[in-house]
Amino acid sequence: MVRAVAASGRTLNRYPDIMAGPLATHLEAHLTLAAGTVVPAAGSIAALQQLIQAAINPGRALVFAWRSYEAYPILARVCHAKPVTVPLIDQRHNLAEIAEVCNPQQPDGHNRRRAGVGAVPRPGPRRLH
Repeated sequence: MVRAVAASGRTLNRYPDIMAGPLATHLEAHLTLAAGTVVPAAGSIAALQQLIQAAINPGRALVFAWRSYEAYPILARVCHAKPVTVPLIDQRHNLAEIAEVCNPQQPDGHNRRRAGVGAVPRPGPRRLH
């Protein structure tokens, strides 16, 4: 390890490449995707923040089940979105009310049943626009 650090002394940086350029390039080549298609993130919260920022304009609603993943209301505020909570019914998503499908505990956790995902209204209720 000492030799490896010494050998890379001119290019070594204590901060990681936030865009993970070499990883993204490798994945794009391996999956035969266009350059710039893969955007790695440093964990589920960073990935969620990127998705929220890409999908929701400031001041718009981010709808999620509550009680839910504790990061959702925080990320909504960080991304200048309006957090809108929908209560769970018997610890399950209220698909008649919610416009975004979120896992009750972790965004990268359990799979949802295909039938339940298909029941999500598209577009969301008019009062959220």
